[in-house]
Amino acid sequence: MQPSPCLRAALGAPENSKAKSPITLLVFLKMLYDSTMLSGLHKLKVVIFCMITLFTHGLLHAANSYSVGSGVSLEITEHGVCKDVYNILANSLFVPTRTAPEWTAFYNNPPAGVAVSACADGWYNTNWGYRVKVIFSPSQVSTTLAGFPALITETHLPASFFTNVKADGSDIVVTEDDGLTKLNRDLERIDTGASQMELWVKVPSLDDTTPTIVYIYYGYASATETNDATTWSAYRNVYHMTSLTPADAAATTTTTGSSGGTLVAAKIGQGASYNGNGRINFSSVITSANFKSVSLWYYPRSKGGGNYGSVFGSNGYPNGMRHVDTNSINIRRNSAIAVSSSSTFNVWKHLVFVFDSGTGNVTLYENGVAGTPSTLSGGWYSLYHLVGISNATNRAPDGIVDEMRVSNAVIDASWISTEYNNQNSPSTFYSAGSEVAKP
Repeated sequence: MQPSPCLRAALGAPENSKAKSPITLLVFLKMLYDSTMLSGLHKLKVVIFCMITLFTHGLLHAANSYSVGSGVSLEITEHGVCKDVYNILANSLFVPTRTAPEWTAFYNNPPAGVAVSACADGWYNTNWGYRVKVIFSPSQVSTTLAGFPALITETHLPASFFTNVKADGSDIVVTEDDGLTKLNRDLERIDTGASQMELWVKVPSLDDTTPTIVYIYYGYASATETNDATTWSAYRNVYHMTSLTPADAAATTTTTGSSGGTLVAAKIGQGASYNGNGRINFSSVITSANFKSVSLWYYPRSKGGGNYGSVFGSNGYPNGMRHVDTNSINIRRNSAIAVSSSSTFNVWKHLVFVFDSGTGNVTLYENGVAGTPSTLSGGWYSLYHLVGISNATNRAPDGIVDEMRVSNAVIDASWISTEYNNQNSPSTFYSAGSEVAKP
């Protein structure tokens, strides 16, 4: 439905911007009065009605007033003070800044559901032409986490990001909320033509009570930024599965001996799809003493090759993460099943297997939720294969595997649930501001 003529005065003041100034509105009302083909008294009635309408809709405010949309973060500089206003409310937010006292009162005592923080102190480097602010929602974080590698995709980024960033993303720099302190990052993949990206950022402190802010800088044609393996200091090995012989993003163990499989769209960008045949070997054995947790995203279509589809495989059939003629994938040790996943096919599952050598128990977390711990007699076995088992090529999964990781730490429940939230629904985990050009 079209707005009334009165409300058309506000069309120049979109959400997340300043409201129209009183002068503009007065000019509009004067034009309305002059153009209305009515008698003088009726003209006056129309103008008064429009003034009431504009006031009711919050449009008859002073020049320096702002509207901040739901889920939007907006930098506002008024009366010499810059603040970042993040609206977590379901509705748009009106921010009064007509006078210094009302602006001060607002940012010192924001309404519930609104977070106000200081603006970034500076610009990372004047060679970079643009930046975008990314705000991680505290509601998605189980507890404050240090050194958390957070996933940022194309979700919420302005369309202009993919116009102004380099095609290979080698100009992407991420900083802390001061706009200056550079963070470790790992650009898994970028496709500017398709407006797609998977970017991992090591966040020093991901807060569970207040929004955590980082800035993405880009727009420098001569930049030669590269991935930082230390993004993955919480892990021993990280395989994004963007290749059938995937590199280790943590730069610890390469892969080799790949056969079978195809690259397909997966849970996070691309993944490897198998039909029961194929394998990927580790270039060197990951011994049981060197890891405590393994994880992956898994989309099973059936039990896999020979009904024994396997990942994170050993050099013998009695030990591995496998289907054992079961719909579930299991941890099998010395021919005994310790823990099992759900038995459903054709759905994505985030699976994290954690072994605590202190208790001798292994726990499976599926989609962020812990199952019942079970004894893993003998502890972990040594890993020979990322995909497959015992050097066989007919024991691959029938399904898709993505984001496969090995950790030498006992990953805790808070980390796992936050990781699931981030990777399962990036659009809920964070929001992003508008593109800001270099001052």
